[in-house]
Formats: sequence, structure tokens, C-alpha cells
Amino acid sequence: MMKGLVIWAYSECRSMMGLYREIRKCAPFPVVIATYHHHTFKGFRTARTTTGFSMAEFSDVPIHPVGESWDVGKKILDDNPGFSHLFAVYQGAPNYLRLMREIKKRGEKFGCICESPCNMSRGFRAFLKQHLYLKHLLPRQVKYVVENAEFFFNLSGDNSCAARGIGWPDHKIVPWGYYSPPIPDSHLVKHINDSEFTILVTGAMTWHRAPDVALKAMRLLSRWGVPYKGILTQAGPMLGDLKRMAEERDLPVEFVGLLPMAELIKLYETCTVYVAAGRCEPWGMRLNDALQCGSPLV
Repeated sequence: MMKGLVIWAYSECRSMMGLYREIRKCAPFPVVIATYHHHTFKGFRTARTTTGFSMAEFSDVPIHPVGESWDVGKKILDDNPGFSHLFAVYQGAPNYLRLMREIKKRGEKFGCICESPCNMSRGFRAFLKQHLYLKHLLPRQVKYVVENAEFFFNLSGDNSCAARGIGWPDHKIVPWGYYSPPIPDSHLVKHINDSEFTILVTGAMTWHRAPDVALKAMRLLSRWGVPYKGILTQAGPMLGDLKRMAEERDLPVEFVGLLPMAELIKLYETCTVYVAAGRCEPWGMRLNDALQCGSPLV
């Protein structure tokens, strides 16, 4: 059995914090949680708080802010000798890479848990990703990690092509979906919808989450004469294009922006159907949130 576990988190992501807390609660050994980005760091920015997320949800979880401090990271290693290690990021975090080398030098083991590369998915960037970034640049950057990590928990689920492309061998890749904690103040109820047919779409308006695909589906409903109302929450780089699409096609769609959690829960609990039309997103926490509130889910 492991002597203990240090989880080297990247940021205070709500879905991942729920996983870390559950591991800490259930593991039959000590679990220490460190984070690379922390809400107390100067200049730290996150859109998570604007969606109703608050670290108050995890006030029971002790977190050690590390960032680029080698001394803080080394002290965690010194205070927990013989522990195993789980890194939630293995690129773009130089201090973590240095700590991985130190862990290897001490004869301890580490693994990784994160998504396969899923950015740079549109236009010329997609071409660069396919022919330069994934084939040449990124494999060099992560070579040490891939060769020395014991395993890779792939948060992109079964979509492991990108992981294999940067060098992860099949025997190290373990498919994994997001873990989501219950939404505070939500509860499974008998679904109530005694008004018009309402389609709810939430989440950041980015290409890989495909809110435009949801709008195209609504356009078909309009063409077929099906009465409905579409509600899209949050914002993102595609917001302007989505609004233009809805206006040009005269779609009965409302863009409500970022909502307090209580209002979002009410939408989940009363919509006719929740639609998540992701292009390449793994099973995300927004799906779990919808299911926890009793939303019919597509």
C-alpha cells in the first residue's frame, strides 16, 4: 500500500477539487494537496468565480500554494518522504517539471492526470497543431515526463489519439472522465416544466464546446415549425458570432450571460431539455450538473 500521496494540482478547478477532496476523504493513507495557481497569488485571474464557483465550497480542503517557488515545493517533498505523486499538469509549469526530476532522483514515483491536448482546433492553428505542435514541439517538451511517469489518467476519456501522438504509450494511458461534486443547494426533484419548450445551453462559448451546433439544431426546429425557446448562458470568444447567427436567422434565443448559481440551478431544474453539443470536450462537469438537477440531457 502507498505510504501517502501528494496531489500537485494546477488550479482551483471545481470538478478537479471535488476529485481531490474525495481522494483525501477515502484514501487509507495521508493525502497532501498542492496547487500551482492559487486564488491568493497576485495577478491570478479565473473565470470560474464568475460562474458561481467559490473556494468556500472547499474550505474543508487544506491547500498548499506552490507556484514557481522551488523552496515551497521541496519542503513538501521533505515533509512527506516516500509518498507517491500525482501531477495535474505536465507542460507550462517549469517548477513542477523540476519537482518531477527531484522525485525521480529520490526514488519515488509519479503519474499524471489531465486532458489530452485539445486546444488549437480551428483554421490555420489546427494545421499547425497537427503538423508542427503535436508532431515535433510538444513531444520534445514532455519527453522526460512521458518516459518517467508511471501512468497517465486521460481526462479526455477514450479520446487518446492526441496523447499517443505526443508519446504516451498505450500501457500508460488510463481513460478517465471528470468528477463533479454536487452543486451547492441543488437536489434531484421531479422535473417541472409546465410552460413552453425550453432548450438550455450552458458553458463557456468556445469552439470545442460547440454552442453553434446547438444553434444550428434550433434553426432546424424553427424551419420545421416547432415552437421553442433557447437559453444560452455565460460568454466566450464565440458570443458575437452566436448572437449574429441568432439575429440573422430570427431564432427565439435569449443570451442571459453569467448567472448566479441559484438562477442557474433554477434553469437546470425547469428547462425542457439540456443540450451539450461539444465537438471534442470530454464528459464535463456541466453534464453532471444538469443530471444532478434532473435535467433531460442530450
